[in-house]
Amino acid sequence: MFKFLIIEDEPIELQSLKKIITTTFHHAEILLASTGREAMQVLNDRPDLNMVLVDINIPRPSGVDIIKQLRAQQLPAKVIVITANDDFALMRQMINLKIDDYLLKPVKTQLLIETLQKYLEVNTQQLASEDTRLTQLQKRLIEHDLIDWNDFMLEQLEGAMRPPTSTAIIDLLHALDSQLAGPQNGPLSAELAKRLEQFGKTGLNSHSYVSYLKGLFALNIQLAANTQSDPLIESKAFMQRAKTYIDTHLFHAITLEDTATHAYVSPCYLSRMFKKECGMKFTHYVSERRLKVAKSLLEFSDLSIQHIALDLNYQDANYFSRIFKQYSGIRPLEYRERSRQTSPPSLSADFTTESGRFNL
Repeated sequence: MFKFLIIEDEPIELQSLKKIITTTFHHAEILLASTGREAMQVLNDRPDLNMVLVDINIPRPSGVDIIKQLRAQQLPAKVIVITANDDFALMRQMINLKIDDYLLKPVKTQLLIETLQKYLEVNTQQLASEDTRLTQLQKRLIEHDLIDWNDFMLEQLEGAMRPPTSTAIIDLLHALDSQLAGPQNGPLSAELAKRLEQFGKTGLNSHSYVSYLKGLFALNIQLAANTQSDPLIESKAFMQRAKTYIDTHLFHAITLEDTATHAYVSPCYLSRMFKKECGMKFTHYVSERRLKVAKSLLEFSDLSIQHIALDLNYQDANYFSRIFKQYSGIRPLEYRERSRQTSPPSLSADFTTESGRFNL
C-alpha cells in the first residue's frame, strides 16, 4: 500500500489531487496538510511515506522549507512539486534540492497519473491486478457464509506473519471497508481506518496480532447483522444462523440456550441437529471453532497461555490445556514451541486424536 502526503493550501486543488490518487491507487493511504506546520508534523510522525506532493506557496514554513526538512531527515519519499510558479530561479532551486519532478498548475490528470506511476515504479497492469484481487475478495465476502469468511480471514492474518510478509491483509481490510460502508457504520469505518493506519506504521507483529484478530472478529458481528436472513422466510437456515452466532461470539460465553434463541429453534432440537448434520455435539463444535483461533494465537501472538484461555472464555489455563490436548494430542505450550521452530512438524488441523474425535 502506497502512502501519500499532499501539501496544498487551496481546498479545491487539495481535494482534486486526492481524488486523482484515490481513483488510481485504490489501496493508497492519503494524508493531507494545508499548512507547512501541519506538513512538518506529518513528516515527523510518518517516516514511511512513499510520495510527497507539495505546493511551494503554502503558509510558513514554505514548501521549500518542507523539502529541506525532508532531505535533512533523509526520508526515502519521492518529492513532486506542484505549483503555478514557473520562475526559472525557483526551478533551479528545486533541482538543487533533488526533487523528483516539477509540475505546473493546472496539472493534467493523465500527466499526474503517469508521473506517480513512474516514480512509484508501478504500471497499469499492476494496478488492474490489485483491483481484480480486491473485487474477488469483496465477491467472496458477499457470496460466502461468515464461517467460511472467518476461516479465510484467519488464513490471511497467519499468512501476513509468515515470511515473506504478505500485504494481503490490506486487501482484506479494504474489502471489509467496502462491505461496511455507509453512515450507519461510521464507528466501524473509523475502526478499519485505525487498523489500516496501524498496519502502515508497524505492520503485523506478535504484539499487535491479537488486536487485529479480535478487532476483525468484532467487525464480523456487524457483518453477520447486515447479512442475517429473515427467520420467517429462511426457516430452514437455522443451522447457519446458529453457526454464525457461534463464530461471532468465540471471545464470549456461548451456551446452547442462547444459540438456540438466535437460531429461532428450541435448544433440544438444535442439539439433535448438530449431532445429525455435523456429526458432533454442540459443545464439541464450539470447542473446535475456539481451538482453531487458539492455535493461531499460540503460534503468532505473544499472548500468554493464561490470557488466551481467558480470552476464549475457558475457566482457567489448566482446563484450557486439558481440552487442547484432548483435541490436538499435545498441550498448548508444546504446540507453541513446535509451531515456532524453523520447520515445524505437520499437526492435525481437524482436532482428531488416535482414538478418534473427542466428545464432551
